Amino acid sequence: MKILISGHTGQVARELQLALQGHELLSLGRQAFDLARPASLREIILRERPQLLINAAAHTAVDQAEQERELAFAINAEAPGVMAQACAELGIPLLHYSTDYVFDGSKDAPYVENDAPNPLGVYGASKLAGERAVAASGCDHLILRTSWVYSRHGKNFLLTMQRLLQERDQLKVVDDQIGAPTWAGSIAAATAELIAAWQAGNRHWGTYH
Repeated sequence: MKILISGHTGQVARELQLALQGHELLSLGRQAFDLARPASLREIILRERPQLLINAAAHTAVDQAEQERELAFAINAEAPGVMAQACAELGIPLLHYSTDYVFDGSKDAPYVENDAPNPLGVYGASKLAGERAVAASGCDHLILRTSWVYSRHGKNFLLTMQRLLQERDQLKVVDDQIGAPTWAGSIAAATAELIAAWQAGNRHWGTYH
């Protein structure tokens, strides 16, 4: 199956390229598929005519997003909406990754899919807007919410801690956050399983944690 993957060098995209080697993969980075220019994406998707689109790219700098609201919404909200509309035109599914930041963190139990979102910052608000744009497009889609993604590549909490442990004698880290660190390889493996299930006719579209 021909699969277009956005975010070529990102943590999840790199693992997807390993997990989905049995497929014809078109993994596109920012130069070829720039989510900061949402209007440019439709033409590329319609030209390439994939059988599945996986959006593994995002503006993930949470603090920086507060100063880059317009850019964060272009990448995290407008671009997924354009991708979803193109998928609807082609009659193909879209697999889109989202985040636990769509919630406010006030619940004292694990969040479930039908909990009401309430993002506290620009990053979470832009990702929630992206979810809603995908859902409103009418294309078959899976939205997978994940959290604290880490891998051997890129910028993530694990690698930051490893680096700081080599540089400092003492670390100061916030102690009021609870999360579920998620290896990018696990996300890619789960994605591969979902694609296999879809090919076998087991198609449960929607949002999943």
